[in-house]
Parts: sequence; C-alpha cells; structure tokens
Amino acid sequence: MNEMTAGETRQKTPVHLWIVGILALLWNAMGAFNYLATQLELESVMGQFTEEQLAYFYGFPVWVTSFWAIAVWSAVVGSIGLLLRKKWSMWAFGLAIVGMVMTTVYDFG
Repeated sequence: MNEMTAGETRQKTPVHLWIVGILALLWNAMGAFNYLATQLELESVMGQFTEEQLAYFYGFPVWVTSFWAIAVWSAVVGSIGLLLRKKWSMWAFGLAIVGMVMTTVYDFG
C-alpha cells in the first residue's frame, strides 16, 4: 500500500494527462473495434466493402494479424495505464509501436 508519511503531498493529476489519456483510449478503442470487426467478420461493418477489399482484409498472413493484434491491444492497455498513471504504460505503447511498424512493413513491403 502507498502510505504517505508526514510532509509528503499527493500530486494532483494534470488536466492535460486526462485529456490525452481519454483521447488515446477513444482512438485506440476504435482500432480495437476495427480489429474485432475484421477478425469476427461482422457483416454490419464488413458488408460495406467490395469483394476485393474483403479478400485483402481476410488474406493477411498470420504474422501480420498477430502484430496487428499486438499493436491494437497494447495501445488500449497503454491508454488505460496512462489514465491510471502507471509507468508500465510506456512499455505498452512501445510494444504497440513495434506491432504497428511490422504491419506497416507488410502494407508497404
């Protein structure tokens, strides 16, 4: 437990951290929804794409889908960690960047 000793003061969370954290969580939640919609083949979302586009989405190799999952879920966890003011959130965002870079390599490679 974090017991405070005499003379210590608890620092108030800056407003900008809440703004950035909430925006990050919303942004990354959209990415998580897109990932789930693609993986679960949700007709309500995926029905708006052409057959060629669906073939592209559903044709990702396993390694690309794995890195996509790492990128999406690490970013969501990192956003939650940011709001909770956890130091490990930096590592979660770092892992998300690695996942994003690897999916970008596939997209442009």
